[in-house]
Amino acid sequence: MATRGILNAVGVGHSTAADAEAAGHAAVRMALDAAGLSQAEHLLLFATTHYGRALPDLLGAARATASARTLVGCTGMGVLTSAGELEGGPAVAVMALDADSVSVLPYLARPTAVGEDLARCIAADLGSRAQEGAALMALPDIFNLRPGELVQRLGEEFKGLPIVGGAAAGEPGSPQTFQWSNYTLSSRGVAGALMGGDLTIAIGVAQGCAPIGQPYIITDAQSNVILKIAGRPALEVMRATVESLDPETLHRARGSFFAGLVIDERRDFHGRGDFLIRSIIGADERSGAVTVGEMVRPGQTFQLHLRDAQSAGEDLEMTLAKLAEVTRDRPPTFGLYFNCLGRGAGLYGEPNHDIEAINQALGDVPVVGFFGNAELAPLAGRNLVHNYTGVLVLFSLG
Repeated sequence: MATRGILNAVGVGHSTAADAEAAGHAAVRMALDAAGLSQAEHLLLFATTHYGRALPDLLGAARATASARTLVGCTGMGVLTSAGELEGGPAVAVMALDADSVSVLPYLARPTAVGEDLARCIAADLGSRAQEGAALMALPDIFNLRPGELVQRLGEEFKGLPIVGGAAAGEPGSPQTFQWSNYTLSSRGVAGALMGGDLTIAIGVAQGCAPIGQPYIITDAQSNVILKIAGRPALEVMRATVESLDPETLHRARGSFFAGLVIDERRDFHGRGDFLIRSIIGADERSGAVTVGEMVRPGQTFQLHLRDAQSAGEDLEMTLAKLAEVTRDRPPTFGLYFNCLGRGAGLYGEPNHDIEAINQALGDVPVVGFFGNAELAPLAGRNLVHNYTGVLVLFSLG
């Protein structure tokens, strides 16, 4: 799948070869052929950790095949392109991009001391080249960094720019991931690129959840613990909401309930896309307090959400419909899709659900991405870290 214009050519490719060098060469060769290129200036490459110590061979083969100046990416639980989602085995996905109108400025930051401000290091390297209309892609290691703090600091250093991307992933149960920028490979840092040029960027965030019951105001909270909702113990309110569900919805949910916290309290009505979705970590039966995966405060609007294949599919369809409308006058040239490793075939019961929905909604747009540990994207003007989410970033020329 490829797109070509006067100023650019872009294509995607993939490989499931077990040999790292062969996989790197084959995936890039497919992307170049799709774009009608003999070489490409930039490569965005994602790979599973099945290649392990041979990752340097994979990256070397990819870069040599394309004669690329820029090579950026990370490991994921799976990878994807417009042709499909590759899960459960060795796989490489790559986008080859050759464009005078697009700039891809790579970076790789690794902590050399406890508490080091990596955002400041990245800004010192790239900040002077940031421009209006650009986006900063970040691919952090979730085990040695705190993505929430990193995203907040990057937003402060790169004011006005959307922070997009995903947290790198490894093998199930393994705390090791990899990130790369050009020839440098890291296992505990953050890689990425400042992406700008003659581009218009549209971002869709599909959180995969549907609100249930009604919204309430948190009336007592400490840190990440909700003590009371509407003056009642938080657990009591949540249980009442679940018990009010019809049998079909209750069966669909199968216990997959999440906390939804309104992002912009200034709005009179809150629907899908207006909530920051966070996991419910635990509950205290005696006090009725509920612990969630986000700092909370009295006065916030809370609504319980459920997550299942149906709600995730509906949320993605709504997100894609909005993106199709936004990009109608400037069709996307290429896209990046950062998908949660909790989605994919494990959620839907079938492969390729999300990428097929993207293809159906947007047509022949080259897309590359991976299944990661968290997703990064702005909502309501705030750069945030998401879970169980699909983030689609579309780039249109002009």
